[in-house]
Amino acid sequence: MISPEAMKEAAARFPSGVTLVGCTHDNESHAVTVSAFSSVSLTPPLVMVCIGNASRMRDMIAQSGAFSVSVLAEEHEGISNDCARPGRPPLDVDNPQRPGFRKGVTGSPIREDSVSYFDCRLHSITEAGDHTIFVGAVEDGGHQPQRKPLVYWYRDYRQLST
Repeated sequence: MISPEAMKEAAARFPSGVTLVGCTHDNESHAVTVSAFSSVSLTPPLVMVCIGNASRMRDMIAQSGAFSVSVLAEEHEGISNDCARPGRPPLDVDNPQRPGFRKGVTGSPIREDSVSYFDCRLHSITEAGDHTIFVGAVEDGGHQPQRKPLVYWYRDYRQLST
């Protein structure tokens, strides 16, 4: 079986978009940086995210039954890094000192200037090793076609050339 270090090295070679997965539970909003995101189905509209089992986000999504996915734009490296730090305080989307977020139809926080977003009700949960796969039924979504996505490849952010 492949070692955890070899698995990490191999996976680092896969370029991916960068998302913020957000959730609100018990009047507390939180968002984490996630690259393990994918569209699952068009009919019905479903997306999936993988969340580490040690993350408080895992329990928040399971208990609230809803989550959002905001696809970050190329100028969002700072918010990506901020939301990737474990143990940081919850995200206060109502705080005027933290502009750029709004609550979606599910109550989950959505980055207003994201490339695209998906606001989801929980469809299913699958345990998978040290992560949990959450599949969400997309209740609302949108995109801003003029924005370019933030891309992560081999432990660094990249920009798409046009």
